[in-house]
Amino acid sequence: DKVVPKSFTIYRDTVAPIATISSPEKDESFITKPQTITGTISDVGSGVDSVSYTVKKGEETKASGYATITGASWTANNIDIGEGEGTFTLTISANDKLNNGDTKEATFYVDTNNPTLSETGVGTGGATTNTQFTLSGWIRETNELNSNAAVTISADKDGFSNIELAANNLT
Repeated sequence: DKVVPKSFTIYRDTVAPIATISSPEKDESFITKPQTITGTISDVGSGVDSVSYTVKKGEETKASGYATITGASWTANNIDIGEGEGTFTLTISANDKLNNGDTKEATFYVDTNNPTLSETGVGTGGATTNTQFTLSGWIRETNELNSNAAVTISADKDGFSNIELAANNLT
C-alpha cells in the first residue's frame, strides 16, 4: 500500500471585508456624468473575492457590474448611467472568499444644465430712472434637485446691494 500525503488549508473567517467609496464622494455634484468609480477594500481573513456596484436613479438601475480589484483598491471604468440629471445612488457590495459581505452607499448629483432666471418685477421694457430698483423673479432648475426658488435682487447706480434667495435649498 502506498500512502500519498495531501494537505488542505482550512479558513475560519467570520469577519466581512472593509470597503470604502472614494469617488464619487458622498453628496458630490458633477456637471458631467462620472464615468469612473473607485474605492478601497481590505480583508484580514480569507481575502477579497469581489466588489460589485449598482448605480440607481430612484428605483431605476442605470448601471451595474463588477469592479477590478488591484491590491487594496477597486475601480470600475466606463460607467454609463444614461441620459438625464438628478440624484443618483451608488451601492457597492464587497465579498470575501467565504462570502462575508460589506455594503456601502454614496449619493451623488448630476447637473449638466444651467438654471434659468426669469424676471417678473421690472419687465422686459422696465427701464427705470430711479436711483434704486428691485428686480424679482424665479430661478428654475431642470435637474430635479431644486426646481424653483424665488429671487429678489436690489441695485442702485453704484451696483448690487442685496441678492436674496427665498429657498435655502437652492444649490
